[in-house]
Amino acid sequence: MMEFRVGDEVEVVYVKKWRCYANVVSGWVPATILEVYGSVFEPRPEDEYDRILKEGQLVEIRLNNELWIPGKVWEVYYHGIVGTNNISYSVQAMNISWAGRLTTYPLSRSEVRVRREWVDGEWVDPLIKSRDSSTETAALQRLGIGAKVEIFLDFMGGWKLATIEGFQGNQIKVRNRVWSLIKGCHHKINQFYDVSLVRPQPPEINYKKITFNLHQEVEVCLSYNSNDDDFKSWYVGEVLEIYSQMLSRKIISYTISHPKVGMINASQQCVRVRREWVDDKWIQYIEQRKMEGPRLVEVEVEVYSLHRKQWIPGTISESIENQIEVNIRMRHYGEYEILLVDASKVRPRLLMEKDNNLIYKENEVVEVFSSNSYWIKEEIWEIHATRTNLFYFVKIVDNFKCVYTVSKSKVRTLCLLIGPLCFERSTNSTVVKQRKFEDAQFYVGAKVEIFNVYKDGWEPDHWSGSMMRLVRPKLQLMEEENHQIFQLHDEVEILEKILERRVWCVRRIFKVSRREDELIYFVSHPTSAYVCIKNNDEIRIHKEWRDGEWIRPLSDSSADHHQVEVYSLKTHGWSSTIILQSYKNHIEVDVLINGKKWIMHVDASRIRPPRPEMENDQKFNWGDFIEVRLGESWLKGEIWNIHSKKNNIIYIILQSSSISLMKAEMWALWNWVDGKWVLPFFGTSLQPVSNFYMLQFCLLRLYRNRVNCYADFYLPKLLLLLLLLLPKKIIVQ
Repeated sequence: MMEFRVGDEVEVVYVKKWRCYANVVSGWVPATILEVYGSVFEPRPEDEYDRILKEGQLVEIRLNNELWIPGKVWEVYYHGIVGTNNISYSVQAMNISWAGRLTTYPLSRSEVRVRREWVDGEWVDPLIKSRDSSTETAALQRLGIGAKVEIFLDFMGGWKLATIEGFQGNQIKVRNRVWSLIKGCHHKINQFYDVSLVRPQPPEINYKKITFNLHQEVEVCLSYNSNDDDFKSWYVGEVLEIYSQMLSRKIISYTISHPKVGMINASQQCVRVRREWVDDKWIQYIEQRKMEGPRLVEVEVEVYSLHRKQWIPGTISESIENQIEVNIRMRHYGEYEILLVDASKVRPRLLMEKDNNLIYKENEVVEVFSSNSYWIKEEIWEIHATRTNLFYFVKIVDNFKCVYTVSKSKVRTLCLLIGPLCFERSTNSTVVKQRKFEDAQFYVGAKVEIFNVYKDGWEPDHWSGSMMRLVRPKLQLMEEENHQIFQLHDEVEILEKILERRVWCVRRIFKVSRREDELIYFVSHPTSAYVCIKNNDEIRIHKEWRDGEWIRPLSDSSADHHQVEVYSLKTHGWSSTIILQSYKNHIEVDVLINGKKWIMHVDASRIRPPRPEMENDQKFNWGDFIEVRLGESWLKGEIWNIHSKKNNIIYIILQSSSISLMKAEMWALWNWVDGKWVLPFFGTSLQPVSNFYMLQFCLLRLYRNRVNCYADFYLPKLLLLLLLLLPKKIIVQ
């Protein structure tokens, strides 16, 4: 083995990850050794650009100037006289940005090199094998010319159908069909393969009678260009998920993992048994799936689907060791399916009794219940509320283009699976641990309350035959808490009648009225606008059962009812408001947006004190950044033209529109930094702007925005005027 030294130019392996599931592509990146710890490198190969490559030859291509990845020559293009200086190639290789996608790259001669492997201190052609392959050659020769065989695509790790054309030592000449981008049709190419990369076509098997196991290695078919068998490639992968119909138990599809292609969702017809061609015979391993002796049945769980990349609620139907069958319902089709997965992909059904009381912060990662009945990992983008409801603007993690609105009832805390029936819920730096039911401190005959997932509340009694998912002792109120007078925005529990059963549900008071000596509370409700509570026996203080004791969640009200300004992502401006409630860095404010009052829950970083009072006698120049008054909000703007009639043209940066405002509606741009107001200096306030630069700036604005329908008419005239205003020295040069 070659010993490398500090300063040697080598190549190191680069592996591209995709969603943490599989390696999409690996290649070689040039590097220089700084320190040697005994790791294995390979020296940088010498360039052989004077060699003319053939179609179907295995090569390495250079992407992003430095990365060399394996590929296969798709076509060879000759420009003028035949020679190495007049050749370019199109090479088929894996896309480094798109998992499982083959891409054809047009490349110059200097971007393609012969693929070689560093073996025992020297460069070796990957098609040359040192072992004796006379037995395999004799077996393939018995098939004869014209026989159907399969060739191994080394750069993707799959087998493709081809036809034998001839034999030359340990090399076999085969013909296969490819798609030509230049010709726009299929054509046949001939190429030589080492005998170790060729095998006979596997015999046909009736796969309708075969059911594959979880974690079994199989071969899955992929076809990128056509349904023809000549364009199908078979890849070895591992079965990670099995979908089947609930009634007929018929297999619908498999989710198979491949180290280069990624996750593949394939039907029953596209999966076959993995077989190896060894010593002139086929060796295969078929294991029938048996689900005997179920361990967990009828337990409500959530199962993670690698195909859909989401958590799906379901019920365990059968289980044995680490394999679990879960019944799930597909919302779009209205049918039930059975998903067979590994036990590591199953977690307990999470409850939302505490999540309904939580108000999440911006940029917090949560789980959102989608319209497809899946729980998706998403991020809080912005928080808004009305007097009757709270909702969030959320975006899917790793997808910055998908932002939509979701109600509070569809959001819950992101949970991490810790044990078989134990998980952690982390919210606002507080970890809440759900315990197993058998660890709860209850005794026979104790009066308890049961949380009902479907009714979203606590039932003071239970009936026989129910599955108790979460239990707490019956709430005993103190004397001073029996008839407590509640305030606006207090969290309380009200007694509702749902499906002929009495349930204590957590709600929030948004209005308190007094009629003579009677108090009437208006409480928010998820389905109706509000619920009116007149009887004190139907409302009580809200408490939570934590670690064996009753705790009342309290909020820090030291900053309540203070006059502040809040920044809204909806209007991109600052609005005057009053703090309603505050807890640590979480602020609840009342904002007037478009003539309607909204309740917003924002982070403290988006709150600042009111603007200090000062005389608006400052003179503004072209290019100054200012704040302008639009409706109820102050927005950041930039002056890009000034008229003599005391009228200023303001360019609003975030709205990408221009408006005309009087000076009385503009203020200097002040920033609240580290607890004090700072006046920044932007633009050209100190020096007047010449007509030439102002015209150039306006011209660039007009060209970039193209919001004016007369841009095509005025643009040539402005260019001519710009040339006339240029200094003569510049024109002479």
